[in-house]
Amino acid sequence: RRTFLVRRQSKTFVAGTFCNHPLSMAAAYAVVELLQEKGYEITNQLNQLTLQLVGEINEWMQKENIPIELACFGSLFRIKVPTVAKIFFHQLLLEGLYIWEGKTCFLSTAHSKEDMEKIKKTIKKCAMVLKSCGYFPSSFQKDKEASTISPLAVLCQENTSLNISLNIGISLKVKGEIDPEFLEMAISYVTIGEAAFRTLNSDSLITRKQIQSEEETDEQLQHFINQDILKSGLAYLMLYKDSTLIHVAMSGHKSKLDGWSLTILLSRIMGVYRALSEGNQLPDISEDKPSIDVPELSSPSTVDYSISEMEKISYKLDTPYSKIKRTAKELNSDPLQFFRAAFALAYKRSISQQQESIGIGTPVAGQLKYGKSDAVGPFTFIEARQYNIKQFKTLNEYIENEPPISSEKISFIVNLDRMVGNTTQDSFSLIPTPLDPSYIRYDIILNILAVREDGLLIDMKWRKSDYPEKEMNSMITNFNDLILK
Repeated sequence: RRTFLVRRQSKTFVAGTFCNHPLSMAAAYAVVELLQEKGYEITNQLNQLTLQLVGEINEWMQKENIPIELACFGSLFRIKVPTVAKIFFHQLLLEGLYIWEGKTCFLSTAHSKEDMEKIKKTIKKCAMVLKSCGYFPSSFQKDKEASTISPLAVLCQENTSLNISLNIGISLKVKGEIDPEFLEMAISYVTIGEAAFRTLNSDSLITRKQIQSEEETDEQLQHFINQDILKSGLAYLMLYKDSTLIHVAMSGHKSKLDGWSLTILLSRIMGVYRALSEGNQLPDISEDKPSIDVPELSSPSTVDYSISEMEKISYKLDTPYSKIKRTAKELNSDPLQFFRAAFALAYKRSISQQQESIGIGTPVAGQLKYGKSDAVGPFTFIEARQYNIKQFKTLNEYIENEPPISSEKISFIVNLDRMVGNTTQDSFSLIPTPLDPSYIRYDIILNILAVREDGLLIDMKWRKSDYPEKEMNSMITNFNDLILK
């Protein structure tokens, strides 16, 4: 009978798929060597990076009132999501961030600063997607709102007519077939992705109305723009006939945003809608941007708050904006200067031959003037000029003698807007139409919207009590004649 002597050797048991593969063993051996050489330095660095990542995301989630939380131990971290929102992990995958089925995550020395930023942005974006779909409803933070209220907001709270007169809006007729659910999600995602509106409840952003005939559209739109929306600062209306979406409107308040901001939001909504309909990744949410330090339109010392009922005439000129630009250039002018001069001369010919001068104000988008074209907020201010209408008789004279910017009182506004981005998709287009409240705080407002090469949408608005419609029709005729020559 033989006796075998067996030498006992210490062994480490490791369980895992392919853990005994030579490549796996070689990689593990290399890691052990690196840990023996720089173990404390590496692990401490990874622990600190993980703490920083988790801390920044948790702080953002708390600020946005989203019940998602990250927990960590060393370089290991996990994302805790409410049961109702487990779809969050699927959204992460759609956005290119894969988390293993066990939901356990690690940071490693292979992760760069760029990777860290991408991880943070993707987690924030996916949380905002779910919030925009109503998974994490939130309400206004009243204390915060009260602490940052502007002088204009205080005046508006004391005067309902003034508040309504400062509503601004865009009305869009739907031509073709559009998916309302994708559009609503795009609206919510873009709106609450902005710092100024993240405390809004996604359900309170959009009002849906069923109408029996298209004749009801104007009535519903007027009711919508005349609402007191100071508390939220932004709202949307979707009008349906049967099950078909036929009109979309967005309305904001000048204490929270300006007309340029509305067109920025609309452009972003169209971009998100396209991404949703094509199954592509969504654009990143906008990060908080520094404010723009511009003269405040709402300063009580510079604005006349005399409010009255408004009358208006809206019409379209099938004249390409490029043609207007060429005409203005031939007169050594720009389109806005050209329109101001035509307004002043048309006023003289139609309404008053006796006045010495009139003050014309032009809204200026602070975003463009200060190089921050994508900023959303109340950044518009007024540049005022005093036109000597008694002295000059021809359009050339008005242009050649353009008055300098002044601080004198203005009674008239001439505004030129352009649509930002593309409101046309493969299956539909959104056709802009005027949307104004029933109150006005200037004598006459001329608003011109250049819609690419389709022409000009023009609104002439005036104090109903001060100007008869016959005079305003004459002024419109004179203005059109001057700019179309």
